[in-house]
Amino acid sequence: MSLFGRGHGRDGQRLELPQHAANRAQRAAELAANAKHYQYERKNPLSASVPPWMARMPAPESRRPENYPALARLTGVAVRLWSYRLAATLRLALARRRKKHPFDRAAKDPYAFFHELYRGRFVPWAARGDTWKTDEAFGYQRLVGLTPAFLEAVVAIPPEFKVTDADVRRAPAWPAGASIADMAAARRLWMIRHPQAAGVAAKPGAVVCSPHCLLLERDDGKLVPVAIQLFVDSDVVFTPADDLAPDGTRTNRWLVAKMFCTNVDALTHIFFSHCLLTHLLIEAWWGSACRNLSDRHPFKALLKPHTEGTHLIGQLFRPYYATPGGELVRLHQASFEGVWQLMRRRYAEWSFADLDVPSLHRKRGLDHPGALPGYFYRDDSRRHFDLLEAYLRRVCTALYPADELIAGDFELQAWVRDLADPVAGCGLRGLPVDADGGISTRDQLVKLLVGPLFQAIVQHSHVDNSGYHFFGFAPNMPLSLYLAPPRGHAVRFTDEQIAAALPPPEDAALQFALPFSNFPFHPRPRARFFHTSIGRFADDFMETLPPEPRQAVRAAVAAWQRDLDAYADFQESRDRSLWTGPYDLLNPRNMSNSVWY
Repeated sequence: MSLFGRGHGRDGQRLELPQHAANRAQRAAELAANAKHYQYERKNPLSASVPPWMARMPAPESRRPENYPALARLTGVAVRLWSYRLAATLRLALARRRKKHPFDRAAKDPYAFFHELYRGRFVPWAARGDTWKTDEAFGYQRLVGLTPAFLEAVVAIPPEFKVTDADVRRAPAWPAGASIADMAAARRLWMIRHPQAAGVAAKPGAVVCSPHCLLLERDDGKLVPVAIQLFVDSDVVFTPADDLAPDGTRTNRWLVAKMFCTNVDALTHIFFSHCLLTHLLIEAWWGSACRNLSDRHPFKALLKPHTEGTHLIGQLFRPYYATPGGELVRLHQASFEGVWQLMRRRYAEWSFADLDVPSLHRKRGLDHPGALPGYFYRDDSRRHFDLLEAYLRRVCTALYPADELIAGDFELQAWVRDLADPVAGCGLRGLPVDADGGISTRDQLVKLLVGPLFQAIVQHSHVDNSGYHFFGFAPNMPLSLYLAPPRGHAVRFTDEQIAAALPPPEDAALQFALPFSNFPFHPRPRARFFHTSIGRFADDFMETLPPEPRQAVRAAVAAWQRDLDAYADFQESRDRSLWTGPYDLLNPRNMSNSVWY
């Protein structure tokens, strides 16, 4: 039995371009029916400033058989109930600590009760002992952790970042006598900045920072932070030297500055990079395709394996971040209004062209030969982008042997115009279109496809594969930090104060439970929500194409599968020598075909 039923066209009908179809009236009628099912949300004011989602679950999506096994898990009921039990465990651990029993580890270590969540479970690297406190762990996670996409090379220090040579020379890792300009010229300086977070509304008892963090590639190749400024309107810069007072006692100022920097990294990643650029964007992009491409269009069949669960997860996951009481909103530092304020600001600066990974790497200075040899997220994501682009180019060539066929495909042209339409469509900016709003070349067509599919396949696989490793341990990634950020060099923080400012048991348990439910590396295999792994398709994939393009498409699929297998072998060989253990988050053998969980 095929994953998608007979063929990939409607009722097993022949897949063909609309200009070649004899049944144009029937195709038009089917598209009119689809337009009623796939309706953009226009009533909710939140949808006005982001890619519009579907107003309701489209009936054709609810009938997709691969969705049925996922319904129970995607509703999140089991995760919520389990998080309540975990919270009870944490409360008991806290009660033991308050008794200060001399033989109780929690009585000596204020962070120990967070480790109770891992009892009997795999303990990820970032949650082992005090690893999370080290500068090496902070830098490494900017290369391969949950938030590795914000790094950029330093060409010049932005004017709002007030760091000076005197500041960085206080950092133990800084080369003696070197200046910021020296290290920038040597391509050893990197930066993460979040000026868009300035003034974002926080929830009661919290403050949202707008940090700038300067990182240095040390002589041993490891990336470490050397300076952090927590607010764009401040000239106070913290360095590793801030963790010790002149008398040698710990102040924890530097540790707290790093935690606030991580806090905003996580806030931006979860709500902009994940919720908006993966879920909302792909939901709008696929919804527009369903409104404008007939079920008999080859592209509908091509995209379908990569859209498993897109609208289902959209409907079930959206309350987590699009309602004031949503679980993700509750967990994070910003208020509901602040979350959407940040999303609108970031999206206002975003363009569809930013989905082009090689271009984005050049823009951020990440493509210089030899730069950051341990930046495996960059290397693996670029390789996946190139392989996906090559696969799509082969398929587009098979379906459109001549560019004139693209110009004549009126369903395709309607899709492109709907994606760009700011009033009745998705309002996406920066699409690869001609002056008249259409497309006319295969290069444009490939760009229209590869960026969104990269988000659905590669980027979302990384999000879910990395969550348990880095997101689930609250001290390592404090989604909420109920502490006044340091604004000067006199303040001190005790470990007890910091631990008390971390998420309470209920929130820490849910922060752990959410990524654990998606963790694909359990000692015992778990059932996948959906069926398809990256590059793997049902036996009848596009089988109702005419013979010649069908053979070319199947050859393209086979080539992509061979390339993925070869890259998986390379990764496994590379990962044997890594000091933190394997970086297998973008190993093709651990990746999905779609936004499926």
